[in-house]
Amino acid sequence: MRCRPRRPWRWSGGTRTTSAGSSRRPPPGKGEPPAVGRDQSWTVWVDASPGPPWEKVAREEALLGAVAAGRLGPVLRLWTSGPSLVLGRLEARRLEQAGYALAQMGPLPVLVRPSGGTAVPHGPDDLSVTLCYPCDQVPAAPEMGYRRLLAGLVRALEQALGLQAGPGWAPGSFCDGRFNLVVGGRKVAGTAQAQRRGAVLVHATVMVGGEGRSRLRQVAAFYRQVGAHGPWDEGRVASLSELAGRALSPQDLIEPLVDAFLAGWGSAGASRTHDE
Repeated sequence: MRCRPRRPWRWSGGTRTTSAGSSRRPPPGKGEPPAVGRDQSWTVWVDASPGPPWEKVAREEALLGAVAAGRLGPVLRLWTSGPSLVLGRLEARRLEQAGYALAQMGPLPVLVRPSGGTAVPHGPDDLSVTLCYPCDQVPAAPEMGYRRLLAGLVRALEQALGLQAGPGWAPGSFCDGRFNLVVGGRKVAGTAQAQRRGAVLVHATVMVGGEGRSRLRQVAAFYRQVGAHGPWDEGRVASLSELAGRALSPQDLIEPLVDAFLAGWGSAGASRTHDE
């Protein structure tokens, strides 16, 4: 099973290439990052441009389809989105089959991601991190994808913020799982995964700014509408700003995350493209 390409990275995803011979590229079409060559080098797609939340979430499905079809090689996507509540595919189906109209369960837009899990809040203080890569044999062991993603996140938090993070449960948090990203027993990000024939997508949404408890309250309010009342524990969630003791924004984490993934995978000499 070949699910771990180890070839050089290529930095892409913005509108202006800053490597030798600066050049313009058209924006990506149909929610996909700019095409890369068939050499399977990695693409780093920094998707921090404004756009409606549904479009940002829909790009995950488009990305998975493009990699599975062989139109793209492996991609690291770092992206932000507007306020919304995002459900895993099976959770959305469960609620719809129970008679709930997700589009009418505001106040936040309720969206559906291609992966699993329960409700996760997105907003301008959050940074989502996605790895999507070709895999010859699917279903693949999910642990590989989670560990691969968490390794970069753990390295970035330690190097940039001095925080000791790792995987683990956080009972009382939203969308709890054993591959949460946890600091001192408090969840700072959850992870989820989707697989298609030919590709694996694994992603996390990191709580960077604001308060963790405000996100938990959003999720709790949503589930009260369907008769679920927890138990919730506000002490088991936290943002990086709360843990670091200073205000942070998603933009503060982009470079540390890219550097951490590059260092962890032994890549060098990447050309870089920035969003404008």
